[in-house]
Amino acid sequence: MNKEVAGNLTEIFIGNTKINGIDNATLNRLAEILDVTAFGDTHRRRIGGIKDSNISLSGNYLIDDAGQMDLIPGEIVTVKYYPQGAGQPGGKQIDMIVENFQESADVGGKVTFSSSLSGTSPVTKIV
Repeated sequence: MNKEVAGNLTEIFIGNTKINGIDNATLNRLAEILDVTAFGDTHRRRIGGIKDSNISLSGNYLIDDAGQMDLIPGEIVTVKYYPQGAGQPGGKQIDMIVENFQESADVGGKVTFSSSLSGTSPVTKIV
């Protein structure tokens, strides 16, 4: 049975610590595509290569949020991504390295954060 999911239910954790304030998250699962076309082929031939993953997060900066504080560039962390909320089906877990953590302030607006992480392990289902 297919079930659509509302984005407002999404929760993301570093280990067992929830990252609060997130209002946008994108999880990418990728594979290198290798061209194996040879003389005599009349169409391109390709095979899948090394797989990869990354996630980008952004939202409201919360000065004392333990989850945001765990986004330390260079650190390897375990990301738990729950599109339907923690404890619901569809959760994924990935070991990732934190690439960056940015804070942005606007004189007429709120302080926000963004962070990018790259996978260091396969994406696995949380059962």
